[in-house]
Amino acid sequence: MNLEGCAVVVTGASSGIGAAVAIDIGRRGAIVGLLARRLDRLEAVAHQIDDAGGTAHILHVDVRDSAALTRALDDFAKLCGRLDGLVNNAGHG
Repeated sequence: MNLEGCAVVVTGASSGIGAAVAIDIGRRGAIVGLLARRLDRLEAVAHQIDDAGGTAHILHVDVRDSAALTRALDDFAKLCGRLDGLVNNAGHG
């Protein structure tokens, strides 16, 4: 599936399923908002997407902070001009 130019946020994007989904949709052409609380891991995922020719933006947020989460989603939507999709993958461990 071609996702060229779609703006998609992936929560829990710093590892596991979230990171794998983010990398895959980035390779398919989506502009990916990587949202999670572990900055170092978000940076590693962003580099993988960038190296594959995709575009990634880091949204360093803990989803338990609803005000910060709302700001991050709004900022990403403004940056991209829209928000086409959300992969709501974040969990509590």
